[in-house]
Amino acid sequence: MTEPRISVRVPWDLKKEMDGHPEINWSEILRRCIHQHLQKIEGTSPKFLEILEAYEGDIKKLWALHVYLSIFPHNSSERRYILKTLNLLFGNDSENILEEIERDLEKRFPEMDHRLRDAFLEFFENSEFIEPIYNEVAKRITSASSNQKLGVWLLEKFVQGDIFGNRNHVYPEGINRTYSIIVGDTNVKIADELVKLGLMYIDYYESRAYSHWWYIVPGYALDFLSALKDQHDKFGWYSWKPERIAVGTLLQDVKVLEFLKWMGGTVKYIEVYMEEEKIKEELNEAGLNIGYVEFIEIRKALISEGLLIIDYFPHRRHTGKRSSSPATWVYKIPPESVHVLGEVILTKLREIP
Repeated sequence: MTEPRISVRVPWDLKKEMDGHPEINWSEILRRCIHQHLQKIEGTSPKFLEILEAYEGDIKKLWALHVYLSIFPHNSSERRYILKTLNLLFGNDSENILEEIERDLEKRFPEMDHRLRDAFLEFFENSEFIEPIYNEVAKRITSASSNQKLGVWLLEKFVQGDIFGNRNHVYPEGINRTYSIIVGDTNVKIADELVKLGLMYIDYYESRAYSHWWYIVPGYALDFLSALKDQHDKFGWYSWKPERIAVGTLLQDVKVLEFLKWMGGTVKYIEVYMEEEKIKEELNEAGLNIGYVEFIEIRKALISEGLLIIDYFPHRRHTGKRSSSPATWVYKIPPESVHVLGEVILTKLREIP
């Protein structure tokens, strides 16, 4: 009988590195890793269940365990990121909760590694024990301020899927800036407000090439955001998707069309420390009939209608064959907004005699 096949997705940069080693049988490597992982987690499910049942009825312990497994610290520095998240979720009594969880895990899993962590996290998120966290997030969003709800609305646009599916992390610089453009206040860090609601966890990524903050969007939060799109009225948000009427009105403005010409597509990269200078230069070189002040006004209008976000991509250091590159702002039209723009444009074309 022919052996069954499975498909595995990997990032493009990893695929290129794999292609650079044709002498390696990657299928055999994957088979070996899967076998080792199954051996590692064999018999661990009862221990997973034992901890979760012990924490049942205590939302703080359950939630803190989920945060711990999601971030999974290697050292005291990473442990601080867990505490930052827990302090935003629960207040300043989080140290004792975290210490208790660490003792319980050390007792049952003295040699826990990433593979075992992944298995526990998957078990947790597919069990009924994730429901109290999900329900608590729903309560917090129901009673959230209008500004926090605006942040929730923006977060969904930041995690809308690409060809690899939904993103599971957000750079705080991007969502904070996008939010500040709408409200006109750079002092409020909406990313931390979203942590308070339970939709993101604080983490820090560090490698030879990168070191930057990023906020994890846990699996239950992605599920919640997806469900929330169909129930936004229940949570006090007037509109979740861009309104076609509003989009049609915006597209009647020649200046808006000039802005979209400057974008040249759904994504536009601009270096952080040269943003204003670079935009002015590009507008002038392209001969676009739009000044920088008008550009700023249109940018705010597009963001406010859900047609544009400003994401962030961190600075990359020189490492190996990869050269350094500066941090960039990523002007981006979210996937669902691309669809709405396309529908409006096609409708207008049909109206032409």
